[in-house]
Amino acid sequence: MVTGRQYAGLVRDQLPGLPEGNLILEPVGRDTAPAVGLASLVVAQRHLPGLHAGLTALVSWLDRPDAREMVRAQYEELPRVSIDYGVMEKAEDVYVLPADMGWDDVGGWLSLDRLTERDAAGNVARGRAVAIDCEGCTIDAEGRLVVAVGVRDLLIVDTPDALLVCHKGRAGDLKQVVARLRDQGLERHL
Repeated sequence: MVTGRQYAGLVRDQLPGLPEGNLILEPVGRDTAPAVGLASLVVAQRHLPGLHAGLTALVSWLDRPDAREMVRAQYEELPRVSIDYGVMEKAEDVYVLPADMGWDDVGGWLSLDRLTERDAAGNVARGRAVAIDCEGCTIDAEGRLVVAVGVRDLLIVDTPDALLVCHKGRAGDLKQVVARLRDQGLERHL
């Protein structure tokens, strides 16, 4: 359980059986992303010590001139484990609180469709993107200008080192792309 210091007493009253070590007081006072990150590290230390050690090493390299290469190499060596399997299935004293809020498991490019405003033709464009006579396209242009004309239901992602063009109906096949890139030693493009 992560909470701000001002709510610690309330949480202890509401969850008297919560072990003290499972109450993490968010140090910044915002109850936002830093708190989730802190909780993730605490949980990883308890249930995924290999992952925790790897993440700790990554953080120690961030100020090095070769940080990008070092982090990328180390990241590839980290255990591949979902939070569900690695933590939740092993955790004890897990409490679930009902909440009425929007939620999207942002894990793929099509999440951008659900979370971003569309134009009148159902297109989503981020960055330097122009869609002319297009319908239902998602264009994410990180650097250079990307122009699409007369296409439908495409996912177009342009980054400095790779271009992806995929029919949205085949977005689930991107796992095959990831596997192929790994097989061909092209992980740097992931």
